[in-house]
Amino acid sequence: MFVFTDKINNYFMERRKFSPSFLFVISCLFMIQTAFGQSELYKMIDSLPVPETQNYEKYTLVTSVFPCDINEYLSHSFIGISDPGLDSTVAYEQAYLRALQMYALHQGIEAKGMSDYFKNEKGATYTSKYQEMYRLQSNCKINETAIQVVNKYELNSGEVILFLVVDSKKSHDSEELEIDLEINIFNHEIEEFGSPKSEGIIEIRSSLKQVGIEKNASEHFKIIHFGKNGIHANSFFSGGSIDSENLKFFYNKEDGCKFDSIPDNFGTVTYEGLWPAIIQNMFSQLTPYLNEYIKNVKSVGDRYNNELMKLDRGSGWINFCLKIKKLYQKNNFLKIEIYEPQKN
Repeated sequence: MFVFTDKINNYFMERRKFSPSFLFVISCLFMIQTAFGQSELYKMIDSLPVPETQNYEKYTLVTSVFPCDINEYLSHSFIGISDPGLDSTVAYEQAYLRALQMYALHQGIEAKGMSDYFKNEKGATYTSKYQEMYRLQSNCKINETAIQVVNKYELNSGEVILFLVVDSKKSHDSEELEIDLEINIFNHEIEEFGSPKSEGIIEIRSSLKQVGIEKNASEHFKIIHFGKNGIHANSFFSGGSIDSENLKFFYNKEDGCKFDSIPDNFGTVTYEGLWPAIIQNMFSQLTPYLNEYIKNVKSVGDRYNNELMKLDRGSGWINFCLKIKKLYQKNNFLKIEIYEPQKN
């Protein structure tokens, strides 16, 4: 069993801005104590941003027009979207790197995972806790001349939406660029008296290297999602922190747009920008697929009087590829459709 250390406990007790349910988020980090060591665990905890409540009166609201023809490009290219409020040059570079992240996911991913499921039954009541961790890694090389940007949008928010294609005939002629991508996913759900609560963290680290020397493009991107619609994003691009904590973002469709829609309040909220919504929605769809390859490796249980406690632990791995197929948007909610992951 994992121990909730005093240092972690004190960390959260000192931060009164957290809602009580958000305290469950960090428990999904229990599993990495043995995998990464406590020092790394503390570093991750200390870097967590404090999510604010959904009170928009204190924010500056920014409205942008959402392009109609995004799905026309998604069918044959890779999308990258920058954070809001950046210098146009930096925004382009960030969108370019993120589009290459999508290309790397399509080229192939090695995924490893583990999960814990704990259940405590006492009479007619029970408490259950489920937590899972996945590490996804991809590394690919590409000829820079094979990359072509086929379209670009700049929104009022400062976000740059970029689409690129890769000529497969040239992609390995001279492997000038190396794309290195690592994604860590932590999910946690607890259920008491039939009421489930879920939180999680998605962390992406990527870099672009040229001829063995790191190019000026690297990113550390982190999303914390909690409750039904809570989401908070934090981004460090090429060594600089991107701060948009006082802004919230809203999106309208172009007039006459026949863009595919979704039911109200269905998908991921876009208040933090388009890219956090895409990433959170994509990996929330992916984790059930990954979970199919988690095999139970250990089960323990104990019954005392009228109380039953049981712990199931599993692990597994898979190689596969991933690509976005379609995007839906309505009333500041976004949902993506992914092609069925193909096992390598």
